[in-house]
Amino acid sequence: MAQLRFRKFIICNFNKNGILNFSEKGKTHCVRVLINNLKSVIDNARLEEVATEDVQDEVSECVTVDADELRGLKEKFVNEAAREKEKVEAAEPAPKRMKVRKISDANHLQGKYIEHYSMNEGDDCAKWYPAYVSLVKGRWVYINYVNGEEFKFSLSEIKNDLLKKELIVPDINVDFFVGKKIIHFWDTHDGERTGLKGRVISLSDKVGFCLVYYFDVNRELADDDDDYDDDDDGGGDDVDESSVYELNVVEEYWLNNVHFF
Repeated sequence: MAQLRFRKFIICNFNKNGILNFSEKGKTHCVRVLINNLKSVIDNARLEEVATEDVQDEVSECVTVDADELRGLKEKFVNEAAREKEKVEAAEPAPKRMKVRKISDANHLQGKYIEHYSMNEGDDCAKWYPAYVSLVKGRWVYINYVNGEEFKFSLSEIKNDLLKKELIVPDINVDFFVGKKIIHFWDTHDGERTGLKGRVISLSDKVGFCLVYYFDVNRELADDDDDYDDDDDGGGDDVDESSVYELNVVEEYWLNNVHFF
């Protein structure tokens, strides 16, 4: 809308068939119609190859402003257009931007990378936020957002967001795991659930596999172990090669055997 106003009132483009209008017959145009109209105006301007001097003359006939004021008006409209573009992109449904996995049981979200459509403090509209589900415990779901914020939601809230597709689980590929901390769980011969913490340090030569550095191969975790902090995170240069193993992280991730933390 900012670009259309700029072209209508500042540059004074010819408003053929009301193409610069924001509504028709009392009904406001949707964003898609406004974008298409703006594209048509720009295309027509390119075809006409209007010279810079002619544009300046046309502006002078419409409004009497000096060069500094005109630059100020232009900067104002450009900034407003950038904000509106950001709003449109943030509001665009995430499922249309990426492949997603259908997860109907909120209890299976623990350790998953998600995108959550929500409104945080300071937002003037809801938008999609990338995040990780750090814990699902009882009737609570704990989410760590990539921007550093942490929130606790009730299980019923998250189930509702899943149904409305306002919380989605992207179908991530193997490259996404490189550099991330993970917990690798498995079942022992006794039927107990255990695991190890580690970091995915690189892709493997084998397709779909990664090399994982396990922090402490002597310390196994229970499935409900909440203490995921570790000083030795494998981020340095002195990685003990005896603690590096090959793992099909994508397959294990969707089997709920690999969690992000």
